[in-house]
Amino acid sequence: MTLPLQPAGGAPEVAECAGLPLLDDLDPGVRARILARCRAVGIPAGTIILEKGAANDTLHFLLAGTVHIHFDLASLEHPIVVPPGRMFGEMSVIDDLPVSAWVLAGTDCRVLLVPAELFWGELVTTPGAARQVMRSLAGLLRNNAASLAAALQEKLKHEALARELSLARDIQMGMVRRADPWFPGQRRFEIAASMEPAKLVGGDFYDAFLLDDDHLVVALGDVAGKGISAALFMVRALTLLRSHAQRWQSLAATVAGVNDALAADNEAAMFLSLFMGVLDLREGTLDYVNHGHAPPLLRAPDGRAALHPVKPGIVLGMMEGARGAAGTLRLPPGGTLMLYSDGVTEAEDPAQAQLGEAAMLAAAAALPAPEARSLIEGLAAAVAAHAGTAEQADDITMLAVRWLG
Repeated sequence: MTLPLQPAGGAPEVAECAGLPLLDDLDPGVRARILARCRAVGIPAGTIILEKGAANDTLHFLLAGTVHIHFDLASLEHPIVVPPGRMFGEMSVIDDLPVSAWVLAGTDCRVLLVPAELFWGELVTTPGAARQVMRSLAGLLRNNAASLAAALQEKLKHEALARELSLARDIQMGMVRRADPWFPGQRRFEIAASMEPAKLVGGDFYDAFLLDDDHLVVALGDVAGKGISAALFMVRALTLLRSHAQRWQSLAATVAGVNDALAADNEAAMFLSLFMGVLDLREGTLDYVNHGHAPPLLRAPDGRAALHPVKPGIVLGMMEGARGAAGTLRLPPGGTLMLYSDGVTEAEDPAQAQLGEAAMLAAAAALPAPEARSLIEGLAAAVAAHAGTAEQADDITMLAVRWLG
């Protein structure tokens, strides 16, 4: 809300103007004559009193409340606070240049408005008034310089943190496999994946690698929480998974080793859900272990989509000795397995309604193209359409494998 050019108000009371610079030392008769030509107005909190770049022909004295000075409305943090008894707007009155900053009512306040012609014709010509103006300006410049220095330091801290987080995101995204080229020359399967953290960094991950010519390992994990702590735990979990996979004995042994290593030094009591499986590329069978993760989506060659029922198992990394729920499923030639984090089904619209499993399955079944990449892109579009203008609340990660037979 902007202050009207001619705000409603009345003549100020002499008592409420007591202690104001310039006015307090005036002869009572002169002060009364000047105040009779001024206006005192009440201004609600949040009102724009002076607009940066606008012309100003009024000197303002703050009688009650607080006023905030901002050099940029994009960030309202760390304003220069004007207390009662101080004047503002005098710079544009003196140099006849546009206002150099935004001035907002920090609280409900009452302001004395002194027209520029009255300032020049009555106040400055009064003995001692010019010196008082210079003192006020000097004090204002000192206070502004200190406030600007503090604001600049805070801005530099935020910029440094933003650079660090951006670098962390690049490192994290660089840890997951890239879809192209991922498995060049493969004719028995196609694979696609995507990961979109809710923050600059997140707690989801996916992975896929060949044990040999006939066995493909796929995994998708979702650390509880999001942000920096989840990202650090994600990096540790993915690193341990790859380390134990290099000493592969079996799926169960690999996942158990990761769980016990995470749980052995987990003072923060963090954990993750994980679905990990080994796809036999000769037969289309997938042996899997599930640690508290969402059931995978299976898309048939004719487009029908369903969730494969799985036992939840115990989340990964919370306690040593915890074991997941094992099972087996079979893909038909042309069938697709899709793993996903709960950021997909729990994506919220502006009314906080979640997408849900039924809508995810409907979106998957409605896609005309059978390719794994088309499934990932189609579901990402469905999530975005459902969310609309709502802020992304959780990491969104998907991995799809289509067995070609």
